[in-house]
Amino acid sequence: MAMPERTVLIIEDENNSIGIPPVFFSEAGYRVETSRRAAEGIERCRLLKPGVVVLDMLMPDMPGDETIRELSQHTDTADIPVIVTLPPGFYPSGMAELKRMGRRVEVLKRPIDLRDLKKLIGAMAEDGGGR
Repeated sequence: MAMPERTVLIIEDENNSIGIPPVFFSEAGYRVETSRRAAEGIERCRLLKPGVVVLDMLMPDMPGDETIRELSQHTDTADIPVIVTLPPGFYPSGMAELKRMGRRVEVLKRPIDLRDLKKLIGAMAEDGGGR
């Protein structure tokens, strides 16, 4: 069963390592769900069908680009936009390939400017990802 509208699924292995306070999402009108492992995040995404996924690219159980490919292979998660967070100086080569495949993926470098994140989530919601 899908969650109420405007759900954000955060997939990260550490407590708030991506630097986004959970209250940020609730103040913006989003319900926040979390997963500590990429594989679990994929399953939760299929169940919850969030409006946006915020993904730590450096997950220990599965690289972020592989996680996104997995989400792309399932019809119930293929259209969910993903915001990838990266540490400074890191940009995986697989991201360009995912964008060429038509996958809605945006990249934010840490530390994340919350104003940029808010704009990005709003733009993704307007494009149909704001469940």
